[in-house]
Amino acid sequence: MPVIFHGTDAESEYLIWRMEEDEAALAALLPAPIECPHTAAGRRREFYAVRCLLAAKGIDPARLAHRESGAPFLSEGPFLSLSHTRDYAAALFSETDAHIGIDIEMCSERFFRVESHYLHPSESQAIRRELPDGLPLERALGIWWCAKEALYKAAGQRVISFSDDFRLYGLNADITRSEDGADWTGRLRTAFNGIGYRIDWQVSGDFILALCHAE
Repeated sequence: MPVIFHGTDAESEYLIWRMEEDEAALAALLPAPIECPHTAAGRRREFYAVRCLLAAKGIDPARLAHRESGAPFLSEGPFLSLSHTRDYAAALFSETDAHIGIDIEMCSERFFRVESHYLHPSESQAIRRELPDGLPLERALGIWWCAKEALYKAAGQRVISFSDDFRLYGLNADITRSEDGADWTGRLRTAFNGIGYRIDWQVSGDFILALCHAE
């Protein structure tokens, strides 16, 4: 299936691909064959899906490389961030801002099980106190997970305590809800190492997405 979401603003562009194809079908969509180094079927599918996103953007997938930290980059701009989950792959591009990050996750109750690993107790309390009517708690916890993952990628610092170094508040800020109540969007702001960051998030169907930009 081709790109299902495509968003732009003055600073960046993001694309989301729903992975309905198998590995062979995804590989066949690329402009030229690329050998996948992974052996696990899921990893191979993700490998080809993110390269299909690059091709959809008009970028040669062969230009994608990874730093020692594992962070992806292109041999010649734009700056980019990548993410994938069980059924989706996502990419964020910027011509001007190196401090960008994207994360996409399937909605899941697992965010309860690992809450203490990525949330400070004050954040856990604030989320429950500020939870809007109609937004399930597991979705709110997932928003924080995605937001911190995207912030981690944008900040570019490897040794981080998600619960202590990244603090996010303001679940009700800039929040909107679709007419049918199924989809939500909002915005969070924070700072790290003297840089301010804006994190735009959305809950859409069965996934949660966060996009992080330096301000």
